[in-house]
Amino acid sequence: MEKMTAGMRDEEARWSKEITALETRVHTEAVEIDLGSGASIAIRTCLTGDEGKRLDTLEKAQALEQDADKKEEMAAEMIEIVTLNPLITKEWILENKDKYSPSDILRVLLGFMEVRIQERTDRVKRIRSAASFLPDTRGTELR
Repeated sequence: MEKMTAGMRDEEARWSKEITALETRVHTEAVEIDLGSGASIAIRTCLTGDEGKRLDTLEKAQALEQDADKKEEMAAEMIEIVTLNPLITKEWILENKDKYSPSDILRVLLGFMEVRIQERTDRVKRIRSAASFLPDTRGTELR
């Protein structure tokens, strides 16, 4: 009985470790976006579902928005979502326009979009590669 209980505890610890890994990744997984001259910004590569949805909503709304100030606010919120640095917030971006280059902010957003596109492209390649090993079960009859 004790062995069984110990085994169950070990298994539960394993599953808890996996949950912790999932929860941690949304706060730690990042890549560096090169801004030039040795400067870089870490962007997150593992957003929560809600963050991903919010980002998609902001992207769509920004594309349709005509008001320049509202577009700027949306871009600032997008930057806040995708950067790993907790000090880079929407408020900081909007209040400190004299302390950074708008082209750097654009590079961060474009860098994030490039990472997203690359991840999706890689996923499609892996699926196609895996599918190429599947047997053809359609048969040889004419259709």
